[in-house]
Amino acid sequence: TTNPSAGILLGLGVDRRLYAVDEWWLRKPADAPGYAPGQQSESLRAWLAGLPALPEWVMLDPSAAPLKVQLGQDGVEHLIDADNHVTYGIATVSTLLATASLRISDRCVNLIRELPSYSWDDKATAKGIDAPVKINDHAADALRYAVTTTESLWRGNIDTREAA
Repeated sequence: TTNPSAGILLGLGVDRRLYAVDEWWLRKPADAPGYAPGQQSESLRAWLAGLPALPEWVMLDPSAAPLKVQLGQDGVEHLIDADNHVTYGIATVSTLLATASLRISDRCVNLIRELPSYSWDDKATAKGIDAPVKINDHAADALRYAVTTTESLWRGNIDTREAA
């Protein structure tokens, strides 16, 4: 509730590529204590309502249990906990980007801003642990959640060996 909240609308194009089509972003004002789950739910539902079609699933960070409960109470269906396997998720997103199998719309301004700084934590690496630096990574994490949680739906429909 004190960090920015982010969501990514992910879709599979007719060209067999994944697309980060749009993003939801809610950042608390500097002088505010944070957003309550009801306020987060209201903002997310307004964004969803403005999309051309509702997404099939709404995936949430597993640690966002209060928001998941609130969204359910507010009538949002198809809520699931996102796959939070960090190392695998980062590797998957990296592969998709490197092979041009994942494209990012200019509507995803915060994601575009964050991706260049999404990096590994050198202190954790020195201890033999793969962990990202946890600064300005909210939209990047949302992308990772969307990609890894939906992998069974898109994996057979794209070819990550094709570079464009």
